[in-house]
Amino acid sequence: MHWSQSSSEIVNWLVKQQNPYGGFSSTQDTVVALQALALYATKVFSPHGFSTVTVQSAGGDKHQFDVNQHNTLLYQETALQDVPGKYSVEVTGSACASVGLQGSSILVDRVDKKDDHILVYLSQVPKDIHYQLSIRQDVLVNNLKPAVVKVYDYYQISDEAEAEYSSPCA
Repeated sequence: MHWSQSSSEIVNWLVKQQNPYGGFSSTQDTVVALQALALYATKVFSPHGFSTVTVQSAGGDKHQFDVNQHNTLLYQETALQDVPGKYSVEVTGSACASVGLQGSSILVDRVDKKDDHILVYLSQVPKDIHYQLSIRQDVLVNNLKPAVVKVYDYYQISDEAEAEYSSPCA
């Protein structure tokens, strides 16, 4: 197997691990993965060539992306209208293009207990979500006060929401 074929397979796997904002599961993973992707880009980059990526739904919704010497390193995206649905992707031309798809299913990556916090890592969150967290009180506490539940995007901390939680045991 030629190095470019095996490296393309690795890059395809790596890109599938990215979150919608281009990051990975941790800051260190993000740094290492982006270094690898940047190195790969320097190896396959060509100032010549042109490709067209066409994404089309079974219902006829069609999106076209042109990849050329002026935008080959730019990230291009669009929102798909017929979701859920079946889509086809066609790539024609000679420029290198990476095509990815982000879904909207809710996946819990992991749950960590850290000091007096519970951290729930979700890979993606749609606009409206109902998430139930069951907590058991092990130690009886007098005069129990409400706790703050904070939800935020790991990569965009300014994107956050807070609510108070009062235990039914209080």
